Amino acid sequence: MKTWQQVWTLVGVKFKQSFASVKISPMIYITILYPVIMNFILPNDVSSIERQGFVMIMFFSFLGSVSPITLAMLNLTEDKEHKTLRILLDSHVRPWVYLLSLVIMTQITMWVTVMISFALLNLDYQYLGSIFGMIFHFGMCFLISSILGLIFGLIFDRSATANAASIVPMLAIAFIPLFSRMNDHLAGLMPYFYTGRANAWLLNLDYGNLGIDFLIYGVWLLASLIVLTICYRQKRNRLYL
Repeated sequence: MKTWQQVWTLVGVKFKQSFASVKISPMIYITILYPVIMNFILPNDVSSIERQGFVMIMFFSFLGSVSPITLAMLNLTEDKEHKTLRILLDSHVRPWVYLLSLVIMTQITMWVTVMISFALLNLDYQYLGSIFGMIFHFGMCFLISSILGLIFGLIFDRSATANAASIVPMLAIAFIPLFSRMNDHLAGLMPYFYTGRANAWLLNLDYGNLGIDFLIYGVWLLASLIVLTICYRQKRNRLYL
């Protein structure tokens, strides 16, 4: 019970800090406003269905990868920079409790972002098909991306370094599925990206049934957890610096 109290206490603290942090909060607000801006700049003669489709795909390019990766990564590197993490660990907060709290906090923050953006857009939920599909695909992308963010946060001690190192893989994960319709080579890769599965669902593309989705998400999740474990074992002494 005490362990889970620590988890939820940290989730609450990190959630508030994320919206207040000068380094972290801009990404959250950009993600919220990004689809609103995309919707505003589209010509008026674009049909409602086409408008919603374009806005949702562009929105998800940030929402499903860039934002959760950045959010988890910067929370970890900021805590290392400010010695907050060392204080937490010295006060008997287990490292896995801290890392789990960042994953949960990222998931909650991304869903808050989704709800705010959808409200601002007055989005027709019928376009998305099933609520289950949205929860499943978005939730899996948030989960995997947050773990990838923790990997970068463990490897690098400084926010600036972590940002610079993560930008290429982060943009690849975000935009390869986005531009796959323009390039046959990218189209061949799209079904194997976890963000590609979500994009395929948004576009109503036939890339296999739900079982294939579970398989692709499962492989990415398992691989990211293995890499996270390896990075933690190699870098755990750095958490106390």
